[in-house]
Amino acid sequence: MSLATRIALVLGIVVIAASLSSAGVIYWRLNDQLVQSEFEKLERETAIRTQYFDAQIKELIRDVKALSGMPPIQGIIRARDNGGVDPLDGSTLEVWKQRLAPIFGNILNSKLAYVQIRYIGLEDGGRELVRVDRLGDGSVQVVPPGNLQQKGTSDYFLETISLPPGEVYLSSINLNREYGRIQAPNLPVLRAAVPVYSAEGKVFGIVVINYGLSALFEQVTRDVSPGQVYYLSNGRGSFLVHPDKARQFDFEFGKVFLATREFPMLVHLQSADRDYISEAQTDKRRVVSARTLQYGPDRREHRIVLLVTGAYDAITAVSDRVLQQAATVLVLLLVIALLPGIWLARVATRPIRDLAAAVRDIDVQTQEWVHPAGLSAESEDLAKALDTAFEALHEHAAEIEKNNRELKQFLYIASHGLQETVRTVNTYVSLLDEAYRDSMDEQGGMYLHYIVESCKRMHLLIHGLLEYGRLGNRSHPERVDLNHLLQEVRSDMQSTIQERNALVEVAELPTLNVYKLEMRLLFQNLIGNAIKFVKSGMRPVIRVDCRCDGNLWEFSVTDNGIGIAPEQREKIFVIFQRLHGRNEYDGTGIGLAHCSKVAALHRGRIWVEDGRAGGSVFKFTIREMFHEE
Repeated sequence: MSLATRIALVLGIVVIAASLSSAGVIYWRLNDQLVQSEFEKLERETAIRTQYFDAQIKELIRDVKALSGMPPIQGIIRARDNGGVDPLDGSTLEVWKQRLAPIFGNILNSKLAYVQIRYIGLEDGGRELVRVDRLGDGSVQVVPPGNLQQKGTSDYFLETISLPPGEVYLSSINLNREYGRIQAPNLPVLRAAVPVYSAEGKVFGIVVINYGLSALFEQVTRDVSPGQVYYLSNGRGSFLVHPDKARQFDFEFGKVFLATREFPMLVHLQSADRDYISEAQTDKRRVVSARTLQYGPDRREHRIVLLVTGAYDAITAVSDRVLQQAATVLVLLLVIALLPGIWLARVATRPIRDLAAAVRDIDVQTQEWVHPAGLSAESEDLAKALDTAFEALHEHAAEIEKNNRELKQFLYIASHGLQETVRTVNTYVSLLDEAYRDSMDEQGGMYLHYIVESCKRMHLLIHGLLEYGRLGNRSHPERVDLNHLLQEVRSDMQSTIQERNALVEVAELPTLNVYKLEMRLLFQNLIGNAIKFVKSGMRPVIRVDCRCDGNLWEFSVTDNGIGIAPEQREKIFVIFQRLHGRNEYDGTGIGLAHCSKVAALHRGRIWVEDGRAGGSVFKFTIREMFHEE
């Protein structure tokens, strides 16, 4: 073998090694990016679906509370205590029952998921007084007195009668039973019940709604993308929804197949400080994302876990095509490197090195790269293959951007439509109040007050949601003196600062290229929360600091407020999540979600830590933004 051939062979090996290195970098980086993108997509989907589940349960709680306040409920109590005749209007016990049954029936007709509503008394072993259901042929029917059952020994009855007035009992999710036997076909249910007290403050019985969960399970676990599979388990690890029907509610039939056996990652989710977890399981060729939801008291039986799996091969199909194209080009390069000799081998290594350097310099965020000039024909083929791969990624990003625009447009239209509806309701409630105020009893006035307050809260929520969707739209970075920006924020909040006698200290801040309006909203929300969430009688003290960490700017807003428990620190940045009731602190639960979105808009993040002397320290990082970014 001649020296030239040996040198050509060595150079050919070098070319192939460099090419394989380039292809490997491309392949693994693309894989990582595609899998991470899928994680984010699945996490968003599980968040939306669990929020929908939570909203339905909250609506169930509102309905059962409203039913317990209906006039026939107290009328039955008065008639029973007075020998069967209501002393207020002379109505008999049976008349009051006849008045209550149509109310229950109307609720069942309007809420198709509700399968049974009952009013159960304490007497006669917890005998049902009124029961309306749709368990027969699906039509709503009033159960005859002879078929009313005794429920005094059931767990939900005993737990509910021990609750104070206004508290709601939520059962665990199980299969509905009639006369002690599981209903066929199987019907998953959740019971919501409230105790009913007499005017003298004595417990009389309970009102119960049986919520049929089949439609809700279908809505929450419906596939939206090819290759996705959804699962649902309870807090004890038993499956409620599974592709294998035999594993659904197996605990009801004396079998136990825990979700942790099929998804060991759930063990880490139970001990994590956040309510979601994602994992790529390459051995099973799938990615998995799981999210928990606590829908009742902080007990294990009031927790569900939503899991979704996606096909790993479908996610990484783009990178596989890139690898195939690169392999084809590499074979051509090897042939070319061996034939021409030393000179051609030397010439061949230069463009490959340039190509490898260009690949190593790929911007991980944008997948953009600089196409080297002066490439040979073979190297140009490899570069074109890379161009094709990145073009596919850009098309995918464009499709995501289009979907985001459509979602924002839908959010804008829906929000304006909802605002108009709320204004219409508010207007007619005001007219109703003016026209019938003098003829309306105290309870009617209270109902109107509740409607007006709910309209106000709905208006604030819709406005906050609309503002959340607008963040970053049609905005451009500009040079901003943040010291002047904080002066404007303090000026806008002057009345609140003076009212609470708050002290707001601001360190020397830089002048940066940022989104001005969004940064102003971020500081305004953080300072406003720092003033709001302070114990009564204590003077709020807030300090804003900043430091430079490489190409990141880290800001901190320190307060002396009530603090935030570590297990709640991820939850507070989720939209509509509140840690306190409206009677403690007002708000919509959107402000910190705004802050998180503004930080992400500046390619940073936001988090919260304990303050040294109590309170909290909200920290966020941002990067300077320029028009080309």
